[in-house]
Amino acid sequence: MQGFEMTNNIYNKNGGEKMKQDEMPIGFAMALAMNPDAMQKFGALGETQKQEIIALAQGIKSREEMHRYVDDLVLTNRNETKA
Repeated sequence: MQGFEMTNNIYNKNGGEKMKQDEMPIGFAMALAMNPDAMQKFGALGETQKQEIIALAQGIKSREEMHRYVDDLVLTNRNETKA
């Protein structure tokens, strides 16, 4: 995704510093790749919205929780279009 770095966890290689706000967790990227609807919705968002979603994803610790989080991107979109 343009404008975002990917990393494999909440700490980068620079002496354990926390991930920068715009770094996309690898688990989030993988979960998006496995859910084309969520990837499409995420890709259509503005940069500010993407950064907010990534910031929340950075705090997710488990694979299952990450997949639920990504799945919710699609559900949120469906609920918004029905309103």
